[in-house]
Amino acid sequence: MTLARLTFRQDYLWAVLVGISVGALCLVSPLIALVLIVGSAFLVIALRKPMLLCYTVIAATVFLSGMPRGQMISLFIPNEPILVGTAGLAYFAIITRRRKVEYSRVFLLALLIFVLGTAIAPVIAYYARDYALKTADIFSLIAPVQYMVLVWMFSQIPQNDSERATILHWMLLCASFVALIGLLQAVNFGPVVNLLLRYYPSEHTADAESLGRVTSVLGAWNSLGNYLMIVLIIVMSTYRYKHSLLGYANILLAIAMCGACLLASGSFASIFGLALGIVIVKGVFDRKDLKILVIMGVGFAIGALLLQGNIAERLNYQFRNGGIVPETLAYRFVVWEQVYFPIIGRNLAWGVSPTFGSFLTWSWAESQYLYLLFRSGLVSLIAHISFVSLLLYWLRKRIRNGDGLPRMLAVTVFAILVSLSIMGFTNEVFTSSGAIDYMWILVGLTAGSVLKTTPQLSAERR
Repeated sequence: MTLARLTFRQDYLWAVLVGISVGALCLVSPLIALVLIVGSAFLVIALRKPMLLCYTVIAATVFLSGMPRGQMISLFIPNEPILVGTAGLAYFAIITRRRKVEYSRVFLLALLIFVLGTAIAPVIAYYARDYALKTADIFSLIAPVQYMVLVWMFSQIPQNDSERATILHWMLLCASFVALIGLLQAVNFGPVVNLLLRYYPSEHTADAESLGRVTSVLGAWNSLGNYLMIVLIIVMSTYRYKHSLLGYANILLAIAMCGACLLASGSFASIFGLALGIVIVKGVFDRKDLKILVIMGVGFAIGALLLQGNIAERLNYQFRNGGIVPETLAYRFVVWEQVYFPIIGRNLAWGVSPTFGSFLTWSWAESQYLYLLFRSGLVSLIAHISFVSLLLYWLRKRIRNGDGLPRMLAVTVFAILVSLSIMGFTNEVFTSSGAIDYMWILVGLTAGSVLKTTPQLSAERR
């Protein structure tokens, strides 16, 4: 009785101390007090319900990764410190679990080659060449490491297919909001346009209205197009999983919103990538229940009708000089030949510079493979191709031996990876903020569907 009474009094004592602390902080700064309250509540809930960390990372990636580096937080894009913080909390939640994920050796080898070849080796090479690396250069070079954090979190936190399906639905819901913002931008809705110009400023955002394109919160129409393409491939691959009525409504909303916004983005490469992804999913791996193609076709037709002005403007621009080669593609051929090939030839093995600033007046190579050669050389390009090849091999085995949602996830990543690899010839698709993060989240979800039992749990079962 005494111990119980003491514990009861301790609870009151802690409540009083917390109240006094918050009150004192309010005198200094109400904002700090609010942050403390929200942060403490989030900490407690996240440690008890780690799935909240996954939802937070997805939302932060989608709505914050398109902001310029250093605009809100010095040196960082806002989603980066959020990723680090949630990963730290995830570590404490994960180490207490008895069930562990069993990673394939091929899968681990693919990730190792990716990190060593595209991040660590280039940094070492630049230091060995006495290249004066700036802080921005270092962040640019080690950026691929953040994707390993995504893979680890999304493979470890969800414990069953139901939780993985919930994450997929959250990804689709966030995408619908991104698409809504893009469509409001397309009709030049003032508050949305002002919001994007203030918090997501970029050359693409500034030029979007004059070119009849949209960027939404991703800051670039190509990134937006790639993101929406990935979302629609997710729908195409996983809609046959057993969803609730609310889940099916979420899927239909994503098809309508993301399909229309993809057309508004004017990204023909992403539309081609979606078509290729559909062929891979429904033509190779899952030929059952093709009604989803009809639904998506009707959605695109309605979207094209409503956005015919934007689409016509984009087509007129692409083929204004006649012929069958789009204007932007013809321009790329000239830039590659006259600009990039001579510069890359200066140091083909290890790259020229981590960023384009000192060599070019723009920030894009307009090709994933030329980007790798420029940034970190032939070694990085070989590492990237090796990584993609090994990951496709691993996914093919998962598709052949799996079933249910794990197989659907493997098909999704396989289709996305093939589509992005082909699109990579004309765009830096593996560096698209927001879009490529979704691919890595899916890689984590796919890898996490295989669990191994620890000796302690095995002994308990016996």
